[in-house]
Amino acid sequence: MDNKVPYSLPGMTESFLFHESQLIEVGLNNAQPEEVPPPAFVPPCISIDVSHLFTTDQIFPTRDDLINWVHGIAIENGYVVLITKSDSGGNGSRKAYVMLGCEKHGKYVPYRDPDLVEGTRTQKTECPFRLKGRPMKNGIDRDWRLKVMEGTHNHEPARSLIGHNFVGRLNSEEKEQVEKMSKSWVPPRKMLLTLKENNPLNLTTISQIYGACKRLRKSLRGSLTEMQHLLKKLDGDKYVHFERHEPGSEVIRDVFWAHPNAIKLFNTFPYVVIMDCTYKTNKYKIPLLEIVGLTSTDKTYSIAFCYIVNEGTDDYVWALECMKSLLADQAMLPKVIVTDRDLALLSAAKQSLPNTSHLLCLWHINKCVLAKCKLYVGTDDFAELVMGKWGEVVDAATVEEFEVQWMQLFNMCKDKYSNFTSYCSTTWLVHKEKFAKAWTNHVMHFGTTTSNRAEGAHASLKKMLRDCKGDLATSWDASHSLTCNQHTEILASFERSIHRIDHIFMFPFYTNIRGFVSNKCLQLIDDEHIRMKSYGGCDCLLRETHGLPCGCELAGHRSTTLLSINSICY
Repeated sequence: MDNKVPYSLPGMTESFLFHESQLIEVGLNNAQPEEVPPPAFVPPCISIDVSHLFTTDQIFPTRDDLINWVHGIAIENGYVVLITKSDSGGNGSRKAYVMLGCEKHGKYVPYRDPDLVEGTRTQKTECPFRLKGRPMKNGIDRDWRLKVMEGTHNHEPARSLIGHNFVGRLNSEEKEQVEKMSKSWVPPRKMLLTLKENNPLNLTTISQIYGACKRLRKSLRGSLTEMQHLLKKLDGDKYVHFERHEPGSEVIRDVFWAHPNAIKLFNTFPYVVIMDCTYKTNKYKIPLLEIVGLTSTDKTYSIAFCYIVNEGTDDYVWALECMKSLLADQAMLPKVIVTDRDLALLSAAKQSLPNTSHLLCLWHINKCVLAKCKLYVGTDDFAELVMGKWGEVVDAATVEEFEVQWMQLFNMCKDKYSNFTSYCSTTWLVHKEKFAKAWTNHVMHFGTTTSNRAEGAHASLKKMLRDCKGDLATSWDASHSLTCNQHTEILASFERSIHRIDHIFMFPFYTNIRGFVSNKCLQLIDDEHIRMKSYGGCDCLLRETHGLPCGCELAGHRSTTLLSINSICY
């Protein structure tokens, strides 16, 4: 058999032709050459003698004094020395000693699994530096002496010790400060700034602050599981809480909790409830349902929170039933509930609160309609005209006006943009009684036609959480702090309404109600009174939506009485 290459190029002689064995040698055939591992890293040969720095006849009272002295000298010269080995001496049966070495002592041992090598690093250089401390009297922890066993380093001193974990460790006092700041929800970056302001020589890094906070949370939990730790916290702060288990098991599926002060507020102001789920509050990606209400001083308060694994109808029904159980008088159920267009929540509210008016968030509706308008109609002047007409549809004061405005919008778009009108009619107009003012203006919703209060509560909660990597108990800690802050501010608003009256309400017209109703109610009445005197005419909107005297009731009266104000506004 001829082993020569079966082809040749112009000008190629036989001496240029390769045989198969030669091709294998130069790697021109299909066989892959065997990989040659890269040579091991060999550090440069350096020897820096620092024996004179640690050679001393000083006698140290205790072991800790000796160690602190060595650490101080080493840090001043750009080295980090730590304990490599020690023995307390037991009951006197052994000799007590402490061996100190460079942080680069020892030899790196590679992983057995080569896949784990990527992304790892080492600081080991087999540095021979060693010091040994021993007490002068065996068995007695006092009068320690230091001996230099090997005084040379095989590496240069560090230019900066920032980033060396050992010198950046927190001392006991700093750990207490971090613990207090962590409980007050101080961000780690501000914790680090505070530590460096208190100690300009502090070498701690932000990663060490995060590690300290993580160890603190873990120490508080102890041997408990996350769910056990959460339930322990709920019981410790006297929360009312309910749990739902997986069918046929002891695994907790959903958790509902409410603060005692929030329950008192809910029993006082149960008339309007806003419900909305928020996400990215925990590392398990479990949705957190937040239920909020509002007070007579126009303050938002969190009624309850609920971890709800599945956002199904039965899950929402369970949450609503838990919420209803918080009321001492079941006759005082919420009059209005505001949500977004969650079909499961709509169905659940219809089952649990059949006599409650259900409103849809107008802000979310307008946002969705605007997005579809940009998609189907465009962004030109005609699109702005379409959105303006949609606003007139929503703001129509009567049912007849609503129908007229809708027909005008329908006729504007039916030729070219029928997709837009089809979307509006099939998605939103089937729920027109829940957001159009022709119907909602006859519901006492106290000005709450959007879920913005719930969205604001979500924002406050996430501002405390800072990230979505915490456990369930961390989310509870944030909700607990948020509820306590809300309660403090609400109590302050009550006191201000009683003891601090604005000068515009010092007229005789408000004598009978001043100090008995909130400043927010007084402001609404004053605005209505001014409007009535300036423009005349009354649509009784304030009476129907807020339970306060409207313009026609205020006209011709020299003062306002409590009898004309709905008791829920007090």
